[in-house]
Amino acid sequence: MRLALKARGEEGAFEGDVDLEAAGLVLDASGRAKLPPETPPGAPEGRLQAGLELRRLSAPPDLLRAFVPNWPLRVPVSAEGSTGLDGDAARVDVTAKAASASVSVKGGMDLERMRTDGLSVKARDVDLSELMAQGPKTRIAADLDAKGGGTSLESMEGEVKLTVSPSQYLGQPLGPVELEASAKEGRYSLMRLRMLAPGVALQAKGDGTAESVNLQGGLTAGNLALLSQMLTKLMPGVVAPMAGNGTLDFSVKGPLRTPAVKVDGGFATLRYGDVAAQEVSLKLEMPDVSHPHVQRHAGGVPAEGGRTGLARRRRHAGHARACAGGQRARGGRRGAGAHAQWPVDGNRQGLAIRQLALFWPEATWTLQAPTHLGFGGGNVEVAPPLRLASEGQTLSLQGAMRGQRVNARVELGAFDLSRLPSAFVPESLGLGAG
Repeated sequence: MRLALKARGEEGAFEGDVDLEAAGLVLDASGRAKLPPETPPGAPEGRLQAGLELRRLSAPPDLLRAFVPNWPLRVPVSAEGSTGLDGDAARVDVTAKAASASVSVKGGMDLERMRTDGLSVKARDVDLSELMAQGPKTRIAADLDAKGGGTSLESMEGEVKLTVSPSQYLGQPLGPVELEASAKEGRYSLMRLRMLAPGVALQAKGDGTAESVNLQGGLTAGNLALLSQMLTKLMPGVVAPMAGNGTLDFSVKGPLRTPAVKVDGGFATLRYGDVAAQEVSLKLEMPDVSHPHVQRHAGGVPAEGGRTGLARRRRHAGHARACAGGQRARGGRRGAGAHAQWPVDGNRQGLAIRQLALFWPEATWTLQAPTHLGFGGGNVEVAPPLRLASEGQTLSLQGAMRGQRVNARVELGAFDLSRLPSAFVPESLGLGAG
């Protein structure tokens, strides 16, 4: 271990140097700071000035894993550059390297106005086979350029552009990724969003103002297993195994802060972790995304019985409608789904559950009496009891969670395990109607 420190200064101004080598960590840097002078009442505050010159910083992977257990890189990381602060103006010019890969960040930012006259991030020669154990051979380059900003959506002006060069992952295309967006004089434009990754492709575009936006896009999943393999390698333990194929189309329309969202699509097959289904369809309609938890129905069941439901949804501006159904492969039996109607409380701290039905090929459960779900003040409470019944089977749930304390009561009557939804029960348990 080696450590050398130097410090000097006078009232309100300081400078220092550090030279450290320990446990593979190398740090050679200088810093300075100048405190703002005292100002008389009513006068503008002085400016804080500070700077850091990073001549060398290097850390081995074992040391980094001591602080970040899932640290994925197997090679040392080094960095050099400078940062500075002059009042509200911040600047950065830093380059980090690992094996052949490099990432540089350069630009300035007005912290009070949250605006930049230019900020760029560049990544070059990213080869995952060098950086990660058993990583695939890649050669990725990426550029992010941003200019402008603002303290709110309404005041935002500027442009951003992201490009990631095409590469390959296990023989599958990884990239390109293209994003180009701008905001000027109250108008927003997403000229292009395109992403290609193993097994999936995403695209979107749109424009609008704070009063009205129109965004359209789609997701095509040719093979989710390929995406799952990549995510598992890059983020081990974070994402459960996936598989399947399908498409989703989506749209966002309306006021920028409270738009309506629609999603429509389906999957021929879908697996996530231990859950698997076939012929899955998904429909989601939220007239106001800021009030998502109001009215839902699934598997083709009408939400309110035709025109009555439409009128009710119009009366409650926050109503949402969602449909999701899955068709089992054998026997042509109906799929799984749900039907519910639950207006949000006026204070937005609870749901009045008036109707609820859960159904799958083996059973249908219906709500026997209205109940309430409260979630205000960080607490969650179900009262009076949520009572469901299905052909002689009964289920009653009442409880509350306050902080880390949970108090709940569950009552089951004539419960038949063979009528659990077999699509969601591992076959190894030997349950299901067969």
